[in-house]
Amino acid sequence: MPLHKLTKAQIAKLPPGKHGDGGGLWIVKKEGGGHKWLLRFSLHGRRCAMGLGGEDTDLDTARQRAADARELVRQGIDPRAERRRQEREQARLWATERATFAVMAQEVYSAKKSELSTEASRKRWLTPVTGYVTPTLGPIPVTEITGNDLARALRPIWRSKPETARKALERTGQILKHAAARDLPVDLNLTVKARTLLGPQKAVVKHRASVPWREMPSLYMSLGDSIAELALRFTILTGLRVGGCCALRRDDLYYEHAEMDGGGPVWHLPPRYRLKKGAKTPLRVPLSPEAENVIRAASPATRDGYLFVAQGAKPVTTDWVIKVLRDHYPKDPEVTTHGFRATFRDWAENEGIAYEVRELCLDHSPDPDRVVAAYRRDDRLHDRRVALERWAAFLTSDAGDPVHPPRQVDVTSP
Repeated sequence: MPLHKLTKAQIAKLPPGKHGDGGGLWIVKKEGGGHKWLLRFSLHGRRCAMGLGGEDTDLDTARQRAADARELVRQGIDPRAERRRQEREQARLWATERATFAVMAQEVYSAKKSELSTEASRKRWLTPVTGYVTPTLGPIPVTEITGNDLARALRPIWRSKPETARKALERTGQILKHAAARDLPVDLNLTVKARTLLGPQKAVVKHRASVPWREMPSLYMSLGDSIAELALRFTILTGLRVGGCCALRRDDLYYEHAEMDGGGPVWHLPPRYRLKKGAKTPLRVPLSPEAENVIRAASPATRDGYLFVAQGAKPVTTDWVIKVLRDHYPKDPEVTTHGFRATFRDWAENEGIAYEVRELCLDHSPDPDRVVAAYRRDDRLHDRRVALERWAAFLTSDAGDPVHPPRQVDVTSP
């Protein structure tokens, strides 16, 4: 088959249409100017075609590309597939140079944000990485990081802040998996190697500080009607995690008329706001009359469907609620809202409330055996309503021990 039929001078004068240069190479001239190069070839008994470039491709370049493609065809290789492979390899090499640990961490965080229900939980997810790993490994390409590098980043907090170090290591593992999913050649055993180099943590478990249950009536009755104080009261009354309570929406509240329960307000807490690993179904939370009072007090400020709304029409943050708590309970600066769950459990045990009921009130599974738990379908709504109404009655009573007088409370958003 003759080759190189065309000259550069001829190409400039060719009319619109297809014109062959030989060996399956064609130039396609377009109406109004412009052209593209096309190679036709047969491979495994099938007629194929591939583009070799447009107006920015001159005759010599098109002929060289056609010769390279014909050589691959002679070897039984599809030149189109080979070109795609080379493009992927170039993209991978480019990404490897640009895919630093900091870039990969941000990509993972962007993908993870939708799973996290509140701004505070999103911040908590990223902080162990940005605070302790990124300062050391951030500018390093993720493919070049070694177990020694990761161990060096975590060593200063490995034993002094064991829980934070554990979270940083676990989230670094997620970042490495993300990089591997992008076809980057990373070592997925880096976290195992780093843990081996760092050695055992010998951590002492430190439980979250809580308010003694006998002091709860005095504390509860000291709370006012600011949005953050109402969110704190609601958190105490329900015994649930503060992040879910802050994200309460009006359309998650229902009135159910169960045969045994006798009806009453029920909060259908969406799975993502249960803040519980593996939660896939809403949680029915019976609300006491006191909890209804809190909802009514907060209703005038409702915006965009959220009940506890701070400045800017966004749900009140957990940090703000914790600040209000510590203003009202200055005797322990480490006290947390999560500690109210332990407080409720101590009170319920002292009151003789059944183990199963008090665990369900806290959104815990009372059955450590997964098989037994799988067969449990009754959420004991009536029994939980009775328990939470007794808890509300205790909180609003004169019983219990007084707490220290609160400092002047700042109810403005921090």
